[in-house]
Amino acid sequence: MKKNVVVCTALLILALAILSCAGPSGWAVTDDPGNEAGKGDAAVLEQGAAAVPEESQAVREQTTALPEEAAGILTSFGIIGASVSDGFGLYNTDLSDVFDAAIRIPHKITLVASALFFMSPDSYCDFAINRLEKVEPTVVFGIDFFFWFAYGVEENLEDRQELLRRGCAFAERFECPFIAGDLPDVREAAGLMLLNEQIPSIEELEILNAQLHAWAAGRPSVHILPLSDWIVRLKQGKEVEVNGATRVFEKEEVMQWDNIHVNERGMAILVIKSLETLMEHHPAVGRKDLVLDMDELLDRVMKAKER
Repeated sequence: MKKNVVVCTALLILALAILSCAGPSGWAVTDDPGNEAGKGDAAVLEQGAAAVPEESQAVREQTTALPEEAAGILTSFGIIGASVSDGFGLYNTDLSDVFDAAIRIPHKITLVASALFFMSPDSYCDFAINRLEKVEPTVVFGIDFFFWFAYGVEENLEDRQELLRRGCAFAERFECPFIAGDLPDVREAAGLMLLNEQIPSIEELEILNAQLHAWAAGRPSVHILPLSDWIVRLKQGKEVEVNGATRVFEKEEVMQWDNIHVNERGMAILVIKSLETLMEHHPAVGRKDLVLDMDELLDRVMKAKER
């Protein structure tokens, strides 16, 4: 039963990705000659039949070149995650594009993400971390890293807790600061992108989030983003603080139709708030180093696409 649910969900996501002209790509390594040049041509493009590494058909990896003058915590910037990081449903935009546009100082970005992370969280995660370890990141962001270590077809809460423990164990492999989102409530995606069997109850989510925060509390290099609170505020039109200003958005302004994935504006908000968290814990990163104005950031993302 569990295998059938996973396969059906995978087929649904692949079909939606094709229809939206985005989402799961081939196993790709893309090199960019510089941050100001936009996306470069794919240097390697392989495709295999397996849904797990090393011949994964749905892991996106992108690396920008590292300028010689780069220094500091943003020198080698890593991104790891699932479909939100992969830019599911967005045209030619993933999380690395928005982070890249948000950082003014010389830097390198490596993204390893997959919309099919859920098919084998352990295998995908091991593969992705191995790739990131090779570039020796100075900081790693995993906005949706823990999602599939809590969601999924599990028999009971104990199984979900064990799954989350495995996710935390993977995260402990990072030797640099790791900034990751907690577990949002996405019940509204039931019947659209998720099956009911994949969704933890509200009570289970509270327990799992408490477990995640307790794990992070004893690790100074780990910072957990309140993604669960941000998503509720964005979906319900509640006030959210962005770059020091209180903003209110209609759900359609920031979320896609599936009630689980953000659009470009929603992604910009997540990036800005993630970078504000970075500044909070690492004062050497200054506002002058970043683009935290949402309209300016979106404009930079769009201009990069045009190049």
